[in-house]
Amino acid sequence: MAAVKAALAADTGHVIKAVGVVHNETSTGMMIPIPEVRAALDATGHPALLLADTISSLGSLDFRMDEWGVDAAVGGSQKGLMLPTGLSFTGVSQKALKAHEASTLPKHYFNWSAMMKRPLKSFLGTVPTSFFFGLQESLRLMEQEEGLENVFARHTRLAQAVRAAVQHWSGNDGPQLFCTTPSRYSDSVTAVLMPDGVDGDVFRRVAMQRFNLSLGGGLGPLAGKVFRIGHLGDLNEPMILGTLATVELAMKVAGVPHTPGGVDAAIAALA
Repeated sequence: MAAVKAALAADTGHVIKAVGVVHNETSTGMMIPIPEVRAALDATGHPALLLADTISSLGSLDFRMDEWGVDAAVGGSQKGLMLPTGLSFTGVSQKALKAHEASTLPKHYFNWSAMMKRPLKSFLGTVPTSFFFGLQESLRLMEQEEGLENVFARHTRLAQAVRAAVQHWSGNDGPQLFCTTPSRYSDSVTAVLMPDGVDGDVFRRVAMQRFNLSLGGGLGPLAGKVFRIGHLGDLNEPMILGTLATVELAMKVAGVPHTPGGVDAAIAALA
C-alpha cells in the first residue's frame, strides 16, 4: 500500500478521480485489504472515490461498504450468492451519487439518477424477477439458516484445507500456492502454480476428460502456468475433500511431480 499512498500524496492537483480495488482477485487467488486502501486515501486527504469490485467476495468474504468508506461497489450473482450468471448490482455512497450527477460519461443501465426518479427506484429495463426470487432464497440461506459469520468462517475453513493440501503437494518440486503472502490469501479461490515445464492446461484436460473434474485455468500471462480451485458458495467438507482427492489422482495420472498425501493434510486442517 506504500506505493498507493505515495501516488496519492504526489497527486496534489487531484487528477486521480477514483481508486479501483478488486476485493478478491480470482485469477491469482489473492484478497486485497480494502481498509488499507481507505487508510491511504484518508492519510493523504485525497478526495478520490474508492470503488470496489466484490464479484467474487460478496457472500464469501466479509465486506463492509459503509464501515470501510467504499463509495461504489459492484456485485454479481454467480459466485458467493450461488445464482446463475446474469444479475449485477451496485452500492453507491452519497459522495458517489454527487459525482455521478456531474458526470458527462454516457450511461444507461447504471444511470443512478434516472433510477432514483422511477416510482420504485427500479431497473431502467425489464426487471429480472426470477433472479430476485433466487436472490431472496440465497439471502435467507445465508442470513437466517447459516448466519453470515458462519458463512465467512466456513469459507475460511475450506480455503485453509485447500491451501494445506497444496502446500503438502509442493514437496518433490510439486505445485505450490501462487500467492506467497498469507495475509493476502483468498478464501474464495486458490491459484496453484505448476512446476516448471508442466503445462497446467494439459493437466486440467486430464482432470476433466478422465475424471470429469473441472478446474479453473490461468488467465492472461498465467495461462498454462496455474490452475485454480474455487471454494465459495454452496460448498462443504465432503465436496472439497472429493475435489482435492481427484486433483491428486489427476496429478498422479498426468505425471505431475508432487508429494502424495495432500488430502490427508486437508483432513488434518479440517479436523
